[in-house]
Amino acid sequence: LMAGEADFAPINYDSIKTVKGAGMQVLSVRGNWVPVVRLGGLVTTSPKFHNPGVPWAKKEVRQAMNHAINREEIVSAIFHGEARPAAVDTPVAEWAKVAPYTYDPAKARQLLAAAGYPNGFDITLKSFATTPGAELPQVADAVAMYWQAVGIRAKIQRVDFPSLEAAWTNGKATDFAWTHRGLAFPNPLVGIETSFTSKSVFATYATTETEARYAELASTLDPGKRSALLEKMGAYLRDEAAGIFIVIANEPYGASRKVGKWETINMNALSIETITRAAK
Repeated sequence: LMAGEADFAPINYDSIKTVKGAGMQVLSVRGNWVPVVRLGGLVTTSPKFHNPGVPWAKKEVRQAMNHAINREEIVSAIFHGEARPAAVDTPVAEWAKVAPYTYDPAKARQLLAAAGYPNGFDITLKSFATTPGAELPQVADAVAMYWQAVGIRAKIQRVDFPSLEAAWTNGKATDFAWTHRGLAFPNPLVGIETSFTSKSVFATYATTETEARYAELASTLDPGKRSALLEKMGAYLRDEAAGIFIVIANEPYGASRKVGKWETINMNALSIETITRAAK
């Protein structure tokens, strides 16, 4: 891209300033993926994937783990402004209306004490890199730093995704946390079924309530009612702290002056055929 051999190419977040400084553009797929920390053992509707003995089995602990994180700082330091704080772990339009957790270390410590963990606890946090998601190890480092400040002592382990996936889908990931990513699905029900119902081996938070809400959504045909139900489910997942929600990130690309505009779509696909040539 810098040598002029390409007019359009994916770039990492650290390259944004360099690309702009060279007089080129940054065009992004808006809100295309969501770095998230998933917590093992929270599928209460499936004994194989449930672990009631972990500290984060308590909602107050999960809420504390969310309040401990400064999302605005992560947006700036890791994603260079190409992100926004997330309230849930999937880019769903209705969930953009749900308020993210505030950065409040004092409240986090209060919630931990009320839940019976005034001195915090130890947790293993596993991480890997993928595409998009090369920044997940950095996210893990940041999360561990914020948790440390409220007494949650995270031991970070760098792993490869295949081994993590094998543990996750076989019920061997119920006593640790890991970084992962939520993606934009053409139908939000796909993401909900995958993450929040026990019919999926990739579920990380499922209860009788999430199962019932999913069933109601799946059977609702009226667009307005469905949209309202989606927003309510997003608020429910946020309040339950079904995961450690970080940011909704754009996927940046560098573009030469020959490129006009790019009408992107959010469905885990690249609509490169919509790129136009700039007027001379």
